[in-house]
Amino acid sequence: MSDQAEPVLAAALERLIENGTLTREQADAVRTDFHADLRTGLQSNAGRPSEQQPGEQQNNSWTPVLAEVGGYVGAAFVFAAAVALVGPGWDNFSQAGRIAVLAGPALLLLIAAVVVAVALPGGWSFRHAAPDQHTSAPVRRLIGALVLAAGGLLAGAAAVITHDTGGDRWVPLVALIVWGVGYLLCRGVPLHLGTAAALACTVLTVFDPDFDDRFPVSGLLLVFAAAGWALLAKFRLVEEQALAIAVAGVMAFIGGEIVATSDYEGLGYLLLGLLSVIGLAGYIRTRELSALGVGAGALAVVVPQAVIDYTEGSLGAAGGLLVSGLSVVAVSVLAARLRHGGSGPTQVV
Repeated sequence: MSDQAEPVLAAALERLIENGTLTREQADAVRTDFHADLRTGLQSNAGRPSEQQPGEQQNNSWTPVLAEVGGYVGAAFVFAAAVALVGPGWDNFSQAGRIAVLAGPALLLLIAAVVVAVALPGGWSFRHAAPDQHTSAPVRRLIGALVLAAGGLLAGAAAVITHDTGGDRWVPLVALIVWGVGYLLCRGVPLHLGTAAALACTVLTVFDPDFDDRFPVSGLLLVFAAAGWALLAKFRLVEEQALAIAVAGVMAFIGGEIVATSDYEGLGYLLLGLLSVIGLAGYIRTRELSALGVGAGALAVVVPQAVIDYTEGSLGAAGGLLVSGLSVVAVSVLAARLRHGGSGPTQVV
C-alpha cells in the first residue's frame, strides 16, 4: 500500500508546490506525517485481526498529549522549587549550596529529557523532518521545554559562580551552549527560539550596547549574527525556515536600531534599509510570509524614523504622524501587491 500511495502523494505535493499553495518545507512536513501515520497504522494492525474501536483510538490519540502535559507540570514544579529556594532562605546558603540548588534540578531535567527521548517508540530522530522515523510532536515539544528550563537554571548557577568576579557575561553564554546543543539534538520551535534569544543576549552582553561615543560594535555584530542565522537556515542546519527568517529579521532590526541610535545613524539607516529590501526580495523569491513581514516592517519604521531624525524634529508632532502614516500606507500597498502578484520559485532557500 505504501509503494502504491507514494507516487500519488509525491505528484500531488509537486503540483501544490508549483502553484505556490505549499512551500518545499511544508510539503516535506506533509510527507513526514504521512509516512509516520502509515507506519503507525501498519504496526498497530500487524498483530490484530480486528479494527481498532473508536473509543480505543481516541484514548491512544490522547496519550502523547497527556504525557506532554504531565511533563510540563512536573518540570514546572521542579523549576518552582528551585526558584522558591532562591527566596527568603537564599542568604543562608553557601556558594556551593546555591550552585547545587540550581544545578541539581537542572541536571534532573536534562536526565528526564534524555529518558523521554530514549523511550520514544520507533527510536529518536534528531531532525523532525526525517521520513523514516516516527517522532511525536508533543514529545519533541516536551523535551524542548525540559532543556529550556534546565538551561535557565544552569545560567543561574553560572551567575552564582561568576558573581564575585563580575563575570555576568557568562550567563547568556551558558544558556546559549545548553540550548544550542539541545537544538542540535532536538529540532523544534522552543529550542529554536531559545537558542536565538540566547545568541542575541550573548552578543549584547559581551559587547555592551551602552556605547556612549564609541562605535556600536554590539549592533553591528547582531546584524552579522542575524545574517549567519539566515545562512544556517538556507543550508538547513537550522530547521523551521519560516521561523528562522523571522528570527533573523528581528535580530537584524534590533542591531540596526542600535546603530541608528548612535553617532553612526547613517550606517544604521543603511542597514535597516538593506534589511527591508532583502526581506521584500526574499518574499518574491521564496513566498515566505515571514520574509514579507520583515521587509515591510523594517521599511515602515526606517522611513519615518530617518525623516524625523534628519529634519531634527522640525516637522512637529503632526508632521511626524503624517510621515509615519504615509509610510505605513505605502508599505501596506506594496505588501499587498507583492502578496497577490509576486512571482518566482517557491522553494525555500
